[in-house]
Amino acid sequence: MTRFLLFVALAAGLVPSVRAQDDPVLPDLAPREIEITGELAIRFPSLRRQPLLGFNPPPRIPDVPQGRRPYAEEYLQRRADLPATPLRSPISPAVSPYASGPRFDGSVEAGVGRYAQRYVELDLASGSRSRSLWRIQADYEGRSGFVPQDAVDGRSSAYDLGRIGARFETPVASWRIGAAVDGALQRYALYAAEPGPTVAPNAAPDRDGRFGSATAWSERHGTDWRLRLGATLSASRVNTDVFDETVRLDPRTERTDASGRFDLRLETGAVDRGLSLSGQYEGVGLDGSGPVASGWQTGAGTRFPLGSTVRVTAGLAALGMSAGREATGSGDRSLVWIAPDFRIETTRPSGLRLSAENRPSVVSARLDALYRANPFAVDSPWIEAELRPIDAAVRGEASLGRLELSAAGRWNHSPNRRYFLHTAEHFSGYVRGLSEVRHGRVRELGVDLDAGAYLGAGIRIRMGATVRSARLTGFDIDVPHVAPWSIRALASAGFDGRRGLVQLVGRVEGPRTIDLEGSRSLDPYADVDLSASYRVAPAATAVVRLQNLAGNRPEWYGYVRPSPVFTAGLRWQF
Repeated sequence: MTRFLLFVALAAGLVPSVRAQDDPVLPDLAPREIEITGELAIRFPSLRRQPLLGFNPPPRIPDVPQGRRPYAEEYLQRRADLPATPLRSPISPAVSPYASGPRFDGSVEAGVGRYAQRYVELDLASGSRSRSLWRIQADYEGRSGFVPQDAVDGRSSAYDLGRIGARFETPVASWRIGAAVDGALQRYALYAAEPGPTVAPNAAPDRDGRFGSATAWSERHGTDWRLRLGATLSASRVNTDVFDETVRLDPRTERTDASGRFDLRLETGAVDRGLSLSGQYEGVGLDGSGPVASGWQTGAGTRFPLGSTVRVTAGLAALGMSAGREATGSGDRSLVWIAPDFRIETTRPSGLRLSAENRPSVVSARLDALYRANPFAVDSPWIEAELRPIDAAVRGEASLGRLELSAAGRWNHSPNRRYFLHTAEHFSGYVRGLSEVRHGRVRELGVDLDAGAYLGAGIRIRMGATVRSARLTGFDIDVPHVAPWSIRALASAGFDGRRGLVQLVGRVEGPRTIDLEGSRSLDPYADVDLSASYRVAPAATAVVRLQNLAGNRPEWYGYVRPSPVFTAGLRWQF
């Protein structure tokens, strides 16, 4: 009986165990609560999903070689042969920098230095919302304390130079008109003029000049055309001491001129293609007479693209001049030339820029331009407009990161180029120290090389060199006062968050002959200037300059320069 009861108890215990293996009990996954929000979103807080890991690969880092460059050549698929569009690109009107309202800008700088050097510079500009602009510029420079060591009778090299100019332009109806007035006063000593036997030993000639001009112009734009008209009236008066009674009884000579210039230019078509017409004329009268020297130029051309990267401007120009006996001192003279006027330029995707051009021009015969080129010319120079029918150049420019390179080959030809010749013995009573003005056929070939770089930290440098051959073809000799080579350099560095700037500018000219025989020449000379400025206040900048650091060798025969000249000044910006 006991065994039977144990068997029943054991069977009763095994039945649930077997049933549990055949029908396992699963976990209860039903949500315990349901949350209904105001956004009609049902959430099951007890079933928060966990992120799945191990399925997304890590981001790939591209492995690009350091020297690889993307393909940037032209896409060489030919365009469809479609008819030309009748639409034209309009010429955009000039945008006023003062569109937000009236504005006034300006600065004034003044300083003094060694040898009683003094200077003042003024620059004021203003504009309005109506695109009316005006600007006034004036400067003065003088010196009175430098006596050259080998100057004749200890003469001083004192001088005073002043200039002022005002410009104004404004829109009127559909035109934009402008006017400008310029004036200059000069007074300086010809301290290297050595008197001859007919002149008193202590006779020191002085020269003073007055120059003035007034210009008016008007311009109008259409949808596909642009017209510009301009006119300029100018006058000059130059007085020079001449103490030789065998030349003139009046110890002071006077040379005056009056001139008028007229310009016209018309452009039609789109910005990248169209036609252009131009013309200019200038007549100059001497000593109260009518026009005795004139120059003119006319031209017509077209502009168009050649492919997708080449732009072409091509045309013809006619140039001419005439000069009477009063201007040349010998007889009437006239010239007419016809020359190509073109420019071809292209820019490659690599940053290389190439261009070829010929730009004919006419150089003015006015006295102010002549004495600006050589202040020590004779008192009564002969004048005529200079023609430059061939002024051709081929240029290449490249940018390589922070390095910029450029090279150019030049060819200039003029049938009557102006040049300066050291005076013959006893010219106006002076043995030497004055320059004659002559005109002759000149051919010049030259090569220009330039390189610039940005070195970081606000430091920039630029250097260049020129090699040239300028020959008077009529005499087969070098052109006087033209150096066969020259070197130029510039370096600047900013500091203290651009509040300060240091700049070095230098130029070296090679040896130059000064007469037709080549018996006299000038040694190479260098002109090196160092300047530094620092903004000591929001509107005030202190300026220090050291000029002519490389010595006192003259640029013109006998006219040595002081070295060095120290000046200090203050610039105030409005």
